[in-house]
Amino acid sequence: MGRVSFKVPISQYVPMNMRISLLMNSTELLVVHLCGVDESASCAALLDMDMVTGTRYAANTQGVHEWPLHVARLHHSSYHFRSTVAGQANCSTDRHSAGVFYTDYHFHFYRHCTD
Repeated sequence: MGRVSFKVPISQYVPMNMRISLLMNSTELLVVHLCGVDESASCAALLDMDMVTGTRYAANTQGVHEWPLHVARLHHSSYHFRSTVAGQANCSTDRHSAGVFYTDYHFHFYRHCTD
């Protein structure tokens, strides 16, 4: 398995300020790197801009792989994670090594913004 993608709908009834945590479990001891984030499409008409600034995510995790994501306030957002055995790959590892040294996970969240 080299690449896995998920499309995840967020209900319009989920409060805009709710954090949603992404938890990834594995049966092996892996490192998970956060290689890419796109949070550029907010539900702007409903959004308090103070909620947007200062978003930071851990670059990688070991053992417990959990990220609190700010997807509820966004029209759409995408996150690219790479899981690997420690020391075998990182975000800049050649893409042709997918399935051999790492697996990429792409999560695409979307919601219908209401006025």
